[in-house]
Amino acid sequence: MSAVNANISNAVKDAPGEAALVADLLERIDTDVPEAQDDPLAAKVAQMSAANRGRTNDQEFKVGDMALLSTFRRRQAYIRRVDNRVAKSVVRYDGSYEVLPTFRLHTRT
Repeated sequence: MSAVNANISNAVKDAPGEAALVADLLERIDTDVPEAQDDPLAAKVAQMSAANRGRTNDQEFKVGDMALLSTFRRRQAYIRRVDNRVAKSVVRYDGSYEVLPTFRLHTRT
């Protein structure tokens, strides 16, 4: 028997009229703890669905479509190379390129 349970047992022996109150309190704690643990998960799901409402699905390209490529990473690398560089004049997109057929050697898992 743990020290906490021993203290509760001693308290119940001292006040027999409060045994039902202690049992009720312990039962409420046992039901409230799992509920409190589920609340952050429910909040996370609600936030995810709210954030995804304004997002669209990935755009699908067909063979022969024209596409622009983002130069975001290239601009970031340009800025990092030397201090005090500004990427204001670096182009944002590169292209336009024609979408070609592809063949996957591996499937996504």
